[in-house]
Amino acid sequence: MSEPMNITDAPGELELLRLTNQVHQRLGSLLERERVLEQFVLLVAGAITCQRVIVLMADRDGIILEYGACYPALADVNRQMALEMLYINIFNTAGDALLQQIKQHQPVVVATETMAGSRLEELSVLLDQGTLQFFPLILNGEMPGVLVLHHAPEAAPLPPQHPTLHALIESAVVHIANARQHSQIVQELATTVYEMNILQQIDAELNDTIDLNYVFRMIMDWGLRFTSATAAALGLYDQENDTLRVMTVYGYQENVFTIGRDLDKDQGGITLRVARSGDAEVIPDVAMDKDYYSAYPSSAKNG
Repeated sequence: MSEPMNITDAPGELELLRLTNQVHQRLGSLLERERVLEQFVLLVAGAITCQRVIVLMADRDGIILEYGACYPALADVNRQMALEMLYINIFNTAGDALLQQIKQHQPVVVATETMAGSRLEELSVLLDQGTLQFFPLILNGEMPGVLVLHHAPEAAPLPPQHPTLHALIESAVVHIANARQHSQIVQELATTVYEMNILQQIDAELNDTIDLNYVFRMIMDWGLRFTSATAAALGLYDQENDTLRVMTVYGYQENVFTIGRDLDKDQGGITLRVARSGDAEVIPDVAMDKDYYSAYPSSAKNG
């Protein structure tokens, strides 16, 4: 990572134009998300007076904020590693006023020691005491990421419409969004190739058998390996009678499901809804789903 350029914190129109041009020159030819974000934090660090610049990126579905880049890196290697492994769930922000404001595309200023109770506390505990400013990166109504400025306790935060920062964000966000999309396409292609290899292996293993129970077990085994899940159930859906029959399970306590018998309608829950629609679903928090049915009423609810 190269050093940030130094420019004044109170630029005129010509300086802002020069800065915008610098952003396009540095980011315009890059496609890899990591390189784009590294250059972006360098540009911000060179243009803005603050202790540290961090970018958090949203995943494809806007469910998670994860580490994107940081400059300068944290002096403590363990803290830097923890920062790079940071994943913050932003799906359901009820009760988290800080995240709610950010998801509403509003800049936020908050002291690190007052962030207890927010999911963003995971970030604040890795940093020295001071002030954090969160600036959502917005493009076409979507939020591909969040810019975070870390200020020392004695330093004053920037005004929300700071001209230099506004110019940086406005000119860089399209490059950041493009790099994010490029990264997602590459990941999806790799996932597709991996899935095709798995399907070929499943086909090779099942091609010469007519043992239905063996087929169920193998499908279950591959499903668990592919998803790294700890529990699973496989059922057959009867569209004509709208029934779901569990054929095999793994990882559940005994007697939770009766193998070979149709589930009661209230037990079908999300699974029966998916069977009816024929469309796969990713559910970030099953406890918030209206059709959720817990096989363990007294246990914690996990997605």
